[in-house]
Amino acid sequence: MRDQLVDLVRAGDWAQAQELCKALGRPLDLSGAELFGADLRHANLSGANLSGANLSLAVLDLANLTGADLTGANLTGANLTGADLTGADLTVADLELADLTGAIGIGEAA
Repeated sequence: MRDQLVDLVRAGDWAQAQELCKALGRPLDLSGAELFGADLRHANLSGANLSGANLSLAVLDLANLTGADLTGANLTGANLTGADLTGADLTVADLELADLTGAIGIGEAA
């Protein structure tokens, strides 16, 4: 199931990925997933587990990442323009060269 989730998200079908998790009664778990360069603009990843995921060069502009676990995620060079990071856990996340222009929730306690 995990590989299927990653494939759905990489294909931009994050809504179907969330529905699959909901049907199984599980949260969206993409921890450690290889999402290098993935196009996740406007994605609703609220509450998702993305800890340790490789999101370098990913496009996450206007994504909903409220309450997401991004602990240790690699967001090097990611585009987070206008993303909602309210309550997201960015502990030891690598944000080098990430574009956080207009992002909200940065610096708030999780």
